[in-house]
Amino acid sequence: MLKNHLKKNWENYTGTTLPTTLDIAPITSCTADYGNDVILIFTGRNRYPEYVMKICRSSKYGFKLENEFAALKSRSSIKSLSTYIPTPYYIGEVGQQVFFLQGAFPGTNLFRLIKKRGMSPKNERLLNQSVELLAAINTSKTHLDSKNTMGNPSSADILFRFEREFIHSGISKKKINELQDYLQQSRRNPIRFFLHGDYWPANILVDERENRINGIIDWEFAAAQSTSPMDIIWFLVNLGYCLHLHKDSSMDIPTAFVQTFFSRGVYAETLADLFDRYVAMTKIDRGSFRILLEITLAVISMRELIAYGKHSAMDRLSLKMLLHTVENEKSLCV
Repeated sequence: MLKNHLKKNWENYTGTTLPTTLDIAPITSCTADYGNDVILIFTGRNRYPEYVMKICRSSKYGFKLENEFAALKSRSSIKSLSTYIPTPYYIGEVGQQVFFLQGAFPGTNLFRLIKKRGMSPKNERLLNQSVELLAAINTSKTHLDSKNTMGNPSSADILFRFEREFIHSGISKKKINELQDYLQQSRRNPIRFFLHGDYWPANILVDERENRINGIIDWEFAAAQSTSPMDIIWFLVNLGYCLHLHKDSSMDIPTAFVQTFFSRGVYAETLADLFDRYVAMTKIDRGSFRILLEITLAVISMRELIAYGKHSAMDRLSLKMLLHTVENEKSLCV
């Protein structure tokens, strides 16, 4: 049924002639009702799909795909970034479900490569590329940015709206005030960042043979006009987790977080070097790492509650990491 629908509307959706061969492979990215059904579309004998179709499983969460499509449209309009952005072809509705069609990238995600070979020289080059590309994304600007601010709610708004929940979880009023004061000051800074919103190794697709990045996927939490460059922090938190998984496949993210970021963590120097590379390209304050870490974890700990009305497992894990950071600030070593 879906295959016939695609054939019937192919030229309208893609602006290209219907290919001789058209095969689809449905996969599910998330089993929750707010997840997306993802359809891989093959138009030839290639091993990798040429297109990806995303369909929001529930009509009330269609805003996610609308936000992602807007992000793809704005960043793909920037010549220096367009190579790494999935081409956005068409967005519409089928049976009251929002869907869009985008281009696909071949390759293996960086998460798998890190689990496979750890901090190898090849992976080190890919990580440097990842940070350089992130800096370019975060500092990019287009005239469309004013229309793409919904993906990541204001950090200050989150701290205000969920102050009681943070306090109940063990975060002191003094700490919340400190973070709010920092965010108020950052609002007076004219620098704004475009956030991918979920920039981590699993969303970075790599040409393993050429050892280069092919593209960046999953932009549904993207947002413009952010005062805090949270992407780099979230990338480093998840990178520490990936590196630990190379040696211990049973490692969970809070344990990896503690072993990486505190008391001379085994990968702390690697992450510090990557953060310094990002700082050099974006001109942010090197001394802001600790407070940016706390702000990022606070935002992530409430993000899916805000978007979907319910806490996810990652919300709870992020809150756990935030609590550890607040209680052990003096041991932070990145």
